[in-house]
Amino acid sequence: MADGRRRTTVLFLAVAVLGAAALKSVPPRKAVKAAAMLDVVAGRIVENPVVLIEGDRITAVGPGLAIPRGAEVFDLGDVTILPGLIDCHTHVTTTYKFLLEGGPMQDAVTSASRAKLTLDAGFTTVRDLWAKDFADVALRDAIDRGDVEGPRMLVATLAIGSTGGHNEDYEGLSPTITVGGEKGIADGVDGVRKLARYEIKYGADVVKIMASEGGGEGKNVSNETQFTLEEMKAIVEEGHRYGKKVAAHAHGTDAIKTAIRAGVDSVEHGTLIDDEGIRMLKEKGVFLVPTGAIWLEDVEEGAEKDAPAWRKEREAGFRKGSEEGFRKAVAAGARIAMGSDQSVLPHGQNAKEIVWMASHGMTPLEAIRAATVNASELLGWSDRVGSLAPGKYADIIAVRGNPLQDVTTLERVAWVMKGGVVTKDAIAIAKVQALMAARQKGDEAAARALMTSDPRIWFDQRSGPGEPWGLAGKWTHWDEYFHTRNDYSGFREASGTVTADGVEINDFYRLIERPPQKFRGTWWLDESGKVSGFLYQPRGSTGSGEDRFDQFKAWARKEKPAELDYLMPGGRIDPTGDRPERFHAVLLEWRKAAGLPPIEMSPAGR
Repeated sequence: MADGRRRTTVLFLAVAVLGAAALKSVPPRKAVKAAAMLDVVAGRIVENPVVLIEGDRITAVGPGLAIPRGAEVFDLGDVTILPGLIDCHTHVTTTYKFLLEGGPMQDAVTSASRAKLTLDAGFTTVRDLWAKDFADVALRDAIDRGDVEGPRMLVATLAIGSTGGHNEDYEGLSPTITVGGEKGIADGVDGVRKLARYEIKYGADVVKIMASEGGGEGKNVSNETQFTLEEMKAIVEEGHRYGKKVAAHAHGTDAIKTAIRAGVDSVEHGTLIDDEGIRMLKEKGVFLVPTGAIWLEDVEEGAEKDAPAWRKEREAGFRKGSEEGFRKAVAAGARIAMGSDQSVLPHGQNAKEIVWMASHGMTPLEAIRAATVNASELLGWSDRVGSLAPGKYADIIAVRGNPLQDVTTLERVAWVMKGGVVTKDAIAIAKVQALMAARQKGDEAAARALMTSDPRIWFDQRSGPGEPWGLAGKWTHWDEYFHTRNDYSGFREASGTVTADGVEINDFYRLIERPPQKFRGTWWLDESGKVSGFLYQPRGSTGSGEDRFDQFKAWARKEKPAELDYLMPGGRIDPTGDRPERFHAVLLEWRKAAGLPPIEMSPAGR
C-alpha cells in the first residue's frame, strides 16, 4: 500500500514537472492588427489584416483572423503594415569622415547608434558590404546577442581589393607612410584566394570584390577594371565553395561585365552599365543593386562643395549613367534588389533609394518588392524574411497611408517590430500630437475621438483621481488671457505612455520677469489607443536668474491684502473666474510702484 502511494506521488510529481516545463517552453503569443496590409507577393492591399505570432515567428496571416486567448494584441489602427524592409548595400559601421580622424575605433563605438537609426527607418535586415577591422562582425554579433538594437546583418568584413584600388583608403599619402589595421588588399589568384578564406574564417557572411574604382578616385571610369578575370573567378570560386554569395562593387562598364563573367551573384552600383551588360545580367540571373539615390544632389554626408571640376563632371556622368542604365535594366526584366549605400546616403535615410527607384522606371510595388521579396532572394533568406507569411520572422513595419499610392510614406515609418519585439512605436506619439493639435484648435469632435470618455489630468504627480481633462478646464481662461503656449520636443513612447519635454511661455511670466518654464508631459493611453490621462510635472526654469514674484507678493500683502487673498487663496494661484484680469491689473500697479517698465501683452493667437 505504501509502495502504491509512493508510485502515485512520484507519478504526480513527474507530471507536474513535465507540465511546468511545457508551460515554460510555450513562446509568447502576439497579434498585430491594422486597417490595411500590403501583400508584397500578391501585390495588393488587404483590409483588416491580423498577423499571429509565436515567439519570433509568424504563425498565420489574414483578414479578420481569430486572436488566441491570452495573446498580446497590438492594434495599430489606421495604418498599413508590410514586411520589414531589406537593404542589400549598407555600411552601418562607417561614416568615412573618421577614416583618418579617429579611425575604425571611432566608427566602432558609434556604430550602435547607426544600427538603431537603420532599424527605426524600418530596415530589419541589411547586407553590410565593407567595414574596417571586422567592426561589422562585432556589431552583427552584438545585435544577435541582444546587446545592441539593430537590424539582422549579413556582413562582408574587409572586402577584397587590389593594390592601388578602391579598397585603399589612404589615396594621396606618401608611400613612406604606413597605415595600420586590416587592409583587405590582395593581388594574384593565390593572393585573393587566401584573403577570401581569411575573411570567411573571421566572420564574413558574403564576399565582396572591389572590381572597379569608387566614387571619389580614378578618372578612366568606363575602362578601368581592378582585377583580372582570373582573379575575380578565384574569389567567386572560394566564396561559393564556402556557401557564400559574392557581390562586386563595379561602376565602370568593363568592370561590370568582367564581374558577371566571373560568376558574381550581384553587381553593386552598375553605374555605367551598357546594353550588353544588361543582357548578361538577365542571362546569368545576376542581381543589380543600383544605389542610384547616392547621386542625388547634396545627398552625400559631408559632400565637398569645393570638389574639383573633373570630379563634379564625372559625378554628373555617373548620375546620368545610373538613371539611364537602371531604366533599361527595369525594362529588360533584370533581377533588381534595393541597396542604399548607407553612409554615402545618410544613415537612417535608406528609403530614399526606394523612392528613387520608383521615380526612375519602377512602379511603387516593384520598388517595394526590390526591398522585400527580391532582396530576401539575393540574400538567400527567402525562408526567413521578405514577406509576411507563416514560418518567417515577425518583422513588420507600419506606415500611415498607402505606400502603393505614395511610396514616400516609407521614409516616415511609424512602427517597427523585429522578431516579434516592438522596437519603435511612433503611432502612440502621433495620436498624442493629433490630440494636442485638436485641443489647440478647439476642435472638440477631433479631440473627443482621441480621448477616453472620462480623461483625467494631474499636476506635479499622478495621485488620486485627478481632475476632468477636456477642451475646457479651470486653467482654460487663464491660459487664453495670458496667451500661454506649450512647446513640446523629444517625444518618447514606452509601455502605454508617451512622454515629452515641454517649455511653457506666457505673459504672466513676463509680468513677473520669470523665464519660460520647463516641464515634463506624460500621456497615458488605454488598450484601444485613446488618451486617458495627462500629467504636468514642472521641471524648473529655462533661466538661472530669480524672478520678481516674491517681491510682488510682499508688496501686495502690504498694499492689497484682501485682493491677494482672493487671487491666491491658501497661498496658491486660483485661475478661475475673473482672477486673470484682476491679477493682470494688480501686477501692472505693482510694476508701476516698483519703478519697473510697463509690459504690453502679446498679440492674441501668436
